[in-house]
Amino acid sequence: MATFQVFIVLLCLGVLPDAAESCGGNLIARETAQFLASPNYPNYPYTDNLNCHWTIQAPTDHTILAQVTDMDIEYDEGCPYDYLRFLENGVYSTKYCGTGSIPAFDTSTPRLDVYFTTDNSVQARGFQISYRAVSGIGRIRLAGGSTPNKGRVELLSGGYWGTICDDLWDINDAHVVCRMLGYHRALSAHGDAFFGAGTGDIVLDDVQCTGTEETIFRCPAATSSDCTHSEDAGVICDPYIRPCADLPDPANGHVTYDQAYALYRCDHGYEISGTPNRTCTENGTWVGPEPSCKRVSCPLPDDLPNGYYTYTGLLYMDTMTYSCDPGFTYGHPDNKVTFVCGPDRKWDYTTLPTCTALCGNGDLLTDDSGVLYSPGFPGNYQDRQRCTWVLKPRDNHLTLFRLNFLQTEHFYDKLTVYEGSSTSGDIIVTLSGRYPPDDVFSSKTTDDVFVVWETDATVTDRGFNLTYWASDCPFPPSISNGVSSFSGQLAGATLQYTCSPGHLLIGDANTTCVEGVGWSAPVPTCQIVTCPALPSPSQLVVSDHVCMTYGCSASFSCSVGFELTPASPSQTVCQADGTWSGQEPACQVIHCPALQRPEYGKILGNETAWGSVIGFECKYGFSQGSEFRTCEGAGTWSGNDVICKDPIQCEFEADFCSYEQDRSDDFDWTRNNRETTSPGTGPSSGYGDLDYYYAYIESSPPHRPGDVARLISQEFEPEGCPLLEFHYHMFGDSVDTLNVYIETRTNKLVRELVWARKGDQGSAWQEAQVSFPTEGYHKVIFEAFVGDSHTGDIAIDAVRLIQQACAEPTTDHPTTAEPNPTFPPTESTPSVTTQTATNSGMANVTTTAPTTTAAHPTVSVEPGTTLMTTVDPTTITTDQPLTTLPATLVPLTDCRVDQYVTGGGIDIISSPNYPELYPPNLDCWYVITTDPGYSLQVNILNFDLADSPNDNNVTSGGCTGDYLEVHAPLGAPPSQRYCGQALSPGTTFTSDSTFALHLATDGASASGGFSALIRSVPASA
Repeated sequence: MATFQVFIVLLCLGVLPDAAESCGGNLIARETAQFLASPNYPNYPYTDNLNCHWTIQAPTDHTILAQVTDMDIEYDEGCPYDYLRFLENGVYSTKYCGTGSIPAFDTSTPRLDVYFTTDNSVQARGFQISYRAVSGIGRIRLAGGSTPNKGRVELLSGGYWGTICDDLWDINDAHVVCRMLGYHRALSAHGDAFFGAGTGDIVLDDVQCTGTEETIFRCPAATSSDCTHSEDAGVICDPYIRPCADLPDPANGHVTYDQAYALYRCDHGYEISGTPNRTCTENGTWVGPEPSCKRVSCPLPDDLPNGYYTYTGLLYMDTMTYSCDPGFTYGHPDNKVTFVCGPDRKWDYTTLPTCTALCGNGDLLTDDSGVLYSPGFPGNYQDRQRCTWVLKPRDNHLTLFRLNFLQTEHFYDKLTVYEGSSTSGDIIVTLSGRYPPDDVFSSKTTDDVFVVWETDATVTDRGFNLTYWASDCPFPPSISNGVSSFSGQLAGATLQYTCSPGHLLIGDANTTCVEGVGWSAPVPTCQIVTCPALPSPSQLVVSDHVCMTYGCSASFSCSVGFELTPASPSQTVCQADGTWSGQEPACQVIHCPALQRPEYGKILGNETAWGSVIGFECKYGFSQGSEFRTCEGAGTWSGNDVICKDPIQCEFEADFCSYEQDRSDDFDWTRNNRETTSPGTGPSSGYGDLDYYYAYIESSPPHRPGDVARLISQEFEPEGCPLLEFHYHMFGDSVDTLNVYIETRTNKLVRELVWARKGDQGSAWQEAQVSFPTEGYHKVIFEAFVGDSHTGDIAIDAVRLIQQACAEPTTDHPTTAEPNPTFPPTESTPSVTTQTATNSGMANVTTTAPTTTAAHPTVSVEPGTTLMTTVDPTTITTDQPLTTLPATLVPLTDCRVDQYVTGGGIDIISSPNYPELYPPNLDCWYVITTDPGYSLQVNILNFDLADSPNDNNVTSGGCTGDYLEVHAPLGAPPSQRYCGQALSPGTTFTSDSTFALHLATDGASASGGFSALIRSVPASA
């Protein structure tokens, strides 16, 4: 049965017998066990008429050890029918049949032949053979015994037989040897050369087989030894073949066999429980109950004075621990010692430990509770003692005391308890004499105390017995961002936590000390208050903002072109109540200060919001400054202030400025910055400094006496009440006349002589000032006459306008006109009045310009309309008639802009509130005109109306809400409607001297609107 079980295990391990389904073959033996078996083994009987032959071959330096592990072959005396046979070194073995086992085959050569033969009847289970290759040292035999199954164990080593030392030799080692020799088991193991002393080497020592090894060479063992042959090991193998299978070893024991008897034995420390023997019957079954091995027991431990014991049990290998009572010790670091129940049924101590009350030397005691005794208690303490202990029953807990016994020499022998771990702490109590206090006392501020026992050199007594323990609750743990207050640390005490400002208490604020539990609630936490997300209105910039909890701050500013409203804070702080300080910030567009219109110029636009562009137009040219200025993010205008030239200003440094030479006179004025070509006349340089230029007439030939030269300024409209200031130089014997005229155009044209000089005025520059009329358009005319000889040069320089205070008006002028005026046709130009000067004064002479007839239609205007009239003030001269352009009718609305652009000038128009959102329900007309001979160019700068094009409304340009229409020229049918962002920046419309835009909005959403640059360019451009 045992061999069959082994085979099953081998199958489970995946090791199959060689040639398990074959009948013969060549097999290679290795040093590990291999198997061969009869066909169909073990599941089915072998078949009839078999003649199987196996050849087992080992390496040349090995032999073969073969063992029949199971055999069930048809039996008959002499095995004539079915049998197993071996051939080794040319010699056949006997035939084997029946059941049971046979001795192992230990060949002397590396080859073994196995034969199996069956007849034509009766089958059985068959056989199984274990075989392996054995090196030279693998040979084993028994010697010195009276029968083959007993004797001294000898091993072949180096060609000589040696022995095994009996150190550690036991039945398990004997089992392995007997199985190697072909026996089922060993009956006994022997030492001390029981079968006589051998010779040769002692091959193995300290063999420690478990009993299951295939060969002794796989057991742990030493190959060197200090043994002699008087310690040779031997075995007695069981030759008996029992019909019963081997029994399993009991736990902590083993089974040996004596013929049909199984003998149960237990390991050290164990004893048999039950009948120790069982018997094998002829039918192959064991009779008798199966015993077990149980642990032996030890007696109860002896009592320990001033101590006690605890144990895990009283059986073999159980432990027992002696501990000293609190306050006593026997010097062991843990103040306890552990003993073990041995196999001899005794605890492994020889004498009991002794528990004594010792004198502490700064000993740290950390048990939750304990007892201190005076040394020798309950006997008398000694004199001249100083004992110290540090007590720390539990971290963060107070220590409480009760004095159970006190009997000392009063005053001289005393017990003192200190706060802390040394005598530097406050004294809690000092005890001496015979009267212990009834009350419990405790430490106050620390979780450790220092106890000192001191005696003098004389009287001794029994001493003290002091019990201590930890308080019910610990010191309250501190919490971050909070404080605690408590009434004590004993049961019933209360504890309260409070958080610092800006923190919320999470958990229970109040807790109670409970005996055996501690504080009844866990420690709360103080969580910092968190403020909500900061507002993020349009254009707001948040900086210095790294957190959103209590105490965190943030700064506010606005994006470029915007600023905080006056009520908005520049900084905010997260407050204790979880809100941000101050009101919610908001940004508003930055406005630049309003720009002033420059004198003699106009400002194009009136917006002051960031990003707005303001243009300037000088009527008579720029003197200095920026033509366009932009409102920038700091609320300041880009560029420099504009200063416009006054209409007549000229120093003649580069040219004649805006003055023109009269083409109807005799010759032209000349510029010069040195002396004139004629001696004895004229200046040497311009007014003010050397090398300055001036204008003059040269009176030398080819100019003739009486020839005249005129300089005529451009036409201008004065602002305020200016004075004409100029400097003149009239030096020479034959200087003639210098006249200054002011030509004024209202509904008539008047040329007035306002200043005149004749003759030599000295060799220095002189200054003159002349007043202007306050109404109308004006020109300044400088007129100079050539004298009788070359010494009549006349010069002018530094011409300009200067302001003076205006006189108070004496009459009121009407501010309204008759409705529906009718303009009659103009048939002639008005008269022109010229004043001439003499040396004695001023005389008025009136002349009449030539009459020219020009028929113009009379236009009637219906109520509710506005008459548009454009006149070119720069093309009307004394010989031209004043004309009126045809009127154009435009609807009169509340949102109407009439824009006149001087020829060659520029201007800017925009939607209401630009660049902010335009209002709803607009009906705006922009009517732009310029001078005849000029065309208008409208260049889109920005365009953003609320509606988007709608493909379903093609007839209206796709725009049904907010839109812009173009009339080019004025009076022409409207263009398609534009909305959304249909007009990109740079889009340009052109027209003649008139142009109109129509902006309409609905009551729905609005957008930024539009802005456009208006240019007046010559019509040929």
